Amino acid sequence: MNYDKYPNTLTEEEVWDAAGFIISALKESGRIDCCLIGGTALFLHGVEEREIKDLDFVVFLREKHCDKCIHRQCCLYSRISQAYPDRLKLVDSVKSNAPYSILMYEAPETKNTIKIDLLVPAEEAVEIPPGLTVDHVVYIDGWPVAPLEFLLYHKLLGWSKRIESFKKNKRKAVTTDTGDIYNLCELLHSNGIDPLEAPFRSVKYNVRPRLRAKQFVEYNGEDAGYYLGLVGLPGY
Repeated sequence: MNYDKYPNTLTEEEVWDAAGFIISALKESGRIDCCLIGGTALFLHGVEEREIKDLDFVVFLREKHCDKCIHRQCCLYSRISQAYPDRLKLVDSVKSNAPYSILMYEAPETKNTIKIDLLVPAEEAVEIPPGLTVDHVVYIDGWPVAPLEFLLYHKLLGWSKRIESFKKNKRKAVTTDTGDIYNLCELLHSNGIDPLEAPFRSVKYNVRPRLRAKQFVEYNGEDAGYYLGLVGLPGY
């Protein structure tokens, strides 16, 4: 993601106002549950020095939604932006001929903006483990947050995708991903949590993190081997 094109111009207070608004809007527009991932989730789990560039959520759809198109991210974006046009805007992607739009939140008074990502499990590319449900969400200071095991899984996925990209803006994000992965390994270790024993795990869930962990260590060397070793993921 090129954050220069979709900058977060919100104040810290506005960021949390925006997060609360999205959670409420999903509930009100379709009784849809969600949880925070990304920078806000890391902050709530205890990674204090973490710049928040956008707001990321995993969306949990109920069975009654299965016959509707909102299981697709583009349809969900359209539905929620139409329900709250004063706060949520769809803007064109900076990628030429991209078949999707970007969802932006706009603060009511200052008109400051932040990019919103709603990850829908049915979208295969986002790799949400099928066993991950709203029952696995943890609440920190009242905020619904993804469990640490999933955050590590998701960060390794993001790092892997970015490292394979030759685009400069994605390469910049690799350094942030690496620091996040180190912090997550320390948090998992200090809390005695084995990411490969996650209650929502599956065969794919266990295989893919191992492969990406190996790639991560091969790329980053000894430090990466140390941190991933804390949580039982493969080193060299």
